Amino acid sequence: MDLDKNFRFSYANLFIAAVIATFFFGGHWLWAGTFGIIFYAVLGEVFGDDDLVIEEGKSAYAYAMLITTLPLLAILFVLLWWYSSKGADLFQLQNMLSYFGVNLINARAGTTLFDLIGGSISVGMVGGIAGITVSHELGHRKRDKLAQFVSNALAGLTLTATFMIEHTCVHHAYVCTAKDGATAKRGESLYRFILRSVFAEVCSAWKIEAAALQKRGYFWFTWRNKILQNSLITVCVLLFSYAAGGIESLLLISLAMLTSRFLLDATNYVQHYGLVRVEGTRVEPRHSWNSHKAVDTRILYGLSRHSDHHTNGSRMFWQLKPQLSSPILPHGYMVAIIMAIVPPVWFKVSKQLLRRWDNEFATSDERLIAAAADAQADHV
Repeated sequence: MDLDKNFRFSYANLFIAAVIATFFFGGHWLWAGTFGIIFYAVLGEVFGDDDLVIEEGKSAYAYAMLITTLPLLAILFVLLWWYSSKGADLFQLQNMLSYFGVNLINARAGTTLFDLIGGSISVGMVGGIAGITVSHELGHRKRDKLAQFVSNALAGLTLTATFMIEHTCVHHAYVCTAKDGATAKRGESLYRFILRSVFAEVCSAWKIEAAALQKRGYFWFTWRNKILQNSLITVCVLLFSYAAGGIESLLLISLAMLTSRFLLDATNYVQHYGLVRVEGTRVEPRHSWNSHKAVDTRILYGLSRHSDHHTNGSRMFWQLKPQLSSPILPHGYMVAIIMAIVPPVWFKVSKQLLRRWDNEFATSDERLIAAAADAQADHV
């Protein structure tokens, strides 16, 4: 469809814009973003088609959509601050919006703490789906200063200050091996994986950054430290949250950030769950779980074409190709995440997937590693 073709890279930002609109109404509408994303994932799974399109042009348009994510997400944080600012017209936002017929004061008056929690989760969900995905995409563009600025700013808003350092230096090099903390082990629940993976990411990123700074003749505590730069954004946002609305505002912003971070780790979990590789061998398309669902490729900027991303790390997201011979999830990434939230459901589905991978994709050496992983797993 022409409309879909013309706006295929706008889905994520349209979702952010829709969540912004819910704040103009307040009340239970603040939950609309959360349930809207879930419905989008489920309905897209049931009624949507596969997306095998490869875009050759539109690089400027696609790039603009990535950059636009930062100001849109920033607007959501401003709205959360405004709603929790104890009656003050923070930033004179009501005065500005009154010219467009928007009455935020009335909207806030009809909004309960329960509604604000829904708004916070909605902000976190678009932050995880759009913000972190864009931060990841732009973070791979080391020579583009604007891309690096936007990537780092989005990392600061989503509790991912250490992610890109570990991702580029460790994950891409050691994916599907024991050295990669971002590869989920067989039988490992999502929640156990998050605890292990986040700890490994933070420790690894600090070691990498400290070593890089030392090589340049700097101590780790310097403004040149990328982790400190990103973390400073997070700290400033949290401090301003407390100043604007006290502990309630601080907790709401923290919930949004934690929700975003959760979605990052949940995505990492399903992307390589249970897959193994002999250390030192080449990363192949078989070392990632992929999804060709249009519902994923539209809103996740092609992230579900994950095999091509790992085998061609410098390729722009709109140039990623669907690897038809790679391991394919029976459901899209977002539905897989919903399943992973309930470990027994995920283990039931993944058991068949891993059995097929072992038989049809794995090399003989990888089968030995897989057999050893199965023996150690709590549940396979």
